[in-house]
Amino acid sequence: LAPCENSKHDHAVGGYENMYFVTDMWQKWIRLYERLRAANPKLWINITCYVNVSPWWLQWVNSLWVQNSGDIGFAKNIENQAQVDKEITYRDARYYDCLCKRALQIPLKNLYNHEPIYGNTAHVNYTDEEFEKYIYWCTVRGQALNELHLSVNMMNESKWTSLSEAMNWQKDNFHILKNAQFIGGNPEENNIYGYISWTPEGEGIIAMRNPNNEETSLTLTFNKLMGTPQSLKGAKCFNVYCKSMSETDETYDYNSKMDLTMKPFEVMIFKIAKER
Repeated sequence: LAPCENSKHDHAVGGYENMYFVTDMWQKWIRLYERLRAANPKLWINITCYVNVSPWWLQWVNSLWVQNSGDIGFAKNIENQAQVDKEITYRDARYYDCLCKRALQIPLKNLYNHEPIYGNTAHVNYTDEEFEKYIYWCTVRGQALNELHLSVNMMNESKWTSLSEAMNWQKDNFHILKNAQFIGGNPEENNIYGYISWTPEGEGIIAMRNPNNEETSLTLTFNKLMGTPQSLKGAKCFNVYCKSMSETDETYDYNSKMDLTMKPFEVMIFKIAKER
């Protein structure tokens, strides 16, 4: 797209690369946002295409699209991986690009992506177990807006149950999840990565994923590099979504370590708190 150069279209023209048009356009949009907010302070305003991903916009809107991705995509890092893993890796690689490579400074709660997508035109088909894994992973990126791009004819009782449980869990724990940060390496380069969220009081959500087809071990240290508050003391690890580990009575303090062995394409989501 290029700025309009027609001086009869009720907007400014000229300037370097015809940028007067862009300034004029956004000033009009901002006035519209202000009117919308005045009419309904609770209105959720989400802006999508052709917007700089900047916290400056949060003066007027609630969320911004990540800009660097398609509505849906599928990674090609590993051959013969499940379609659900291709989709998850693709989305998180876009987050890595946005947050790590480009180092955009915006809270993840204000980033919008199109997930969850499970619809006819997306050409996806997940088992009930894959859908459960997918929908729980969609909750940990910190976003406050879920548009639920779902085709009813593709859903069944099990998938509806997983959706309900995951969305309710996200809502109940959003006071933690809203502080999410990306950790780890580039998913499309087969690096383990995840999202960590903490409150100042020491409640946390640890979400880790192995995008590789090889089992991998790692150690997490609950210190400032993981965003852990020094108030963490005597907390337990509760299993939110993990198929390979059982809960224990072990407690965690600031600087405690957690050893994990992750199977190929495994997802682990834990809540760190004194009570479930």
